[in-house]
Amino acid sequence: MRRQTILNQRTISPTVAIAAEAFLTDCRVRQISPKTIGFYHDKLKRFVAYCDAQAVTDIEQIDTNLLRHFFLWLEENGHNPGGRHGYFRTLRALFYWLENEYEGYISPLRKLKPPKLDNPPIEGVSLEDVQAMLDTCKGKTFANVRDKALILVLLDTGMRIGECLALNWDAVDLVQGSILIRRGKNRKTRMVFLGRTARQALRAYAQLRQDKQPAVWVTIQGERLAYFGVREILRRRAKQAGLKEVPSPHDFRRTCALTLLRNGADVVSVSRLLGHSSLEVTKRYLAQTPDDLRTTHAQSSPVDSLRQ
Repeated sequence: MRRQTILNQRTISPTVAIAAEAFLTDCRVRQISPKTIGFYHDKLKRFVAYCDAQAVTDIEQIDTNLLRHFFLWLEENGHNPGGRHGYFRTLRALFYWLENEYEGYISPLRKLKPPKLDNPPIEGVSLEDVQAMLDTCKGKTFANVRDKALILVLLDTGMRIGECLALNWDAVDLVQGSILIRRGKNRKTRMVFLGRTARQALRAYAQLRQDKQPAVWVTIQGERLAYFGVREILRRRAKQAGLKEVPSPHDFRRTCALTLLRNGADVVSVSRLLGHSSLEVTKRYLAQTPDDLRTTHAQSSPVDSLRQ
C-alpha cells in the first residue's frame, strides 16, 4: 500500500529499491524483451545492495559522487570496462525513467561519461572455417542437408540465433529468397534475404521435410530445434572439419556483417539488415582489421594516384 501511495505522488522521492522495482514493472508493461529485463534486474539488484551498504535509501540521496564511487567499486571488484558499461546503461535507463515520472528530478548520471570500451575488431568465424564445416555436410541424409542449410542461412542473413530458431515456414519465401522476421529484438519486424546458394540449400532442406511441423528448423525427431541443439550441430561439424575452435551462432552474424562491408555494402544497409537499434552498434561489429585497412590503402593510395 505504501509503495502504491509513493508511486502515485510524483513529488515524493521513492526509495531506491521501490524505484528499481517500479522501473522493471514499467519495462514489462512496455513489453521490453525478457532478456533485457533480466539484464536490468541483475544490475539493479547489485546497485540497490551497494546503496544499502552506503546507508543510501532514497533516490534523492543518490548523487554524482556516489555513482563515481560505485563505478570505482565495480572496477576494484573485477568488473571489466564492458561489465561496468552494462551498469552505466542500466542506471541511465532507470534515471531517465525517473525524470519522466517525477517532475523536477534530474539524473545524477548526466554529469558522468560512460566507461571507455576497448573496441578490438570482431572477426567472427572465417570463411575458410565455414567452408570446412560445409564440406562435412556432403550426402543426402537429413542431418547433412539440414546442417548445410542452417549454416548458410545463419551466414547469409546475419540473423540472431533466437530469430532463426523462431522461424516458421510461412515467413519464408523460397522463390524470392526473403525471410520476414516478425519479432526481432525489441519486437521489431524486418526483412532479411538469401543469396542463390543459401536459397538452394534451404529449398533442398524444405523438399526433404515430410512432416507438418510449422517450424523451419527441426530435430531428426521432428521437434523444433533449440539453442543447445544448434550448439551441438556446430560443435560436431567443427570437430569433423578439424577446427581448433567451435564457432558460436553469433560468430556467423559477425562474419555476415564484416563480409557485407568488405563486399561494398554501406553501413546503413548493413545496420538495417542486422536489425540494429543504431549505427553505433553496427560500427562495433564493423571495426576494420589491419588487413582491411591495408587493402583500402592499396586501392586508394594518394601517392600512387599521382601522375608519374
